[in-house]
Amino acid sequence: MKTKTWQPFSEINTLRNKINLFADESRIEYSKMADPTVDIYEEGKSLIARISLGNVDIDTVEISISAESIIINSTDRDTVIKSLSLPVKVDNNQADIRLEEGMAKISIPIVQ
Repeated sequence: MKTKTWQPFSEINTLRNKINLFADESRIEYSKMADPTVDIYEEGKSLIARISLGNVDIDTVEISISAESIIINSTDRDTVIKSLSLPVKVDNNQADIRLEEGMAKISIPIVQ
């Protein structure tokens, strides 16, 4: 009869290897997305937000603006690229959005 060596930690080692593999894959995906750079400032009676979109195709970008926030989604990745809380209330119905070469420039009138 052939004897089998008992290895009580083999399952733990297998689990650890799978977790490490998952962590490595997650880091790669995050580096592709990269947290976009944001610049928000007041110019006259408007709030200006300049947001770097990185390597996201601008044809797949959706921007939602409320009186208090901006949310940018990518339809091809089904993910939120950036979610921002605005420092002042704005008139989201009067927003001017310009997308060009990896950058979103949003101008929104400030509510007095």
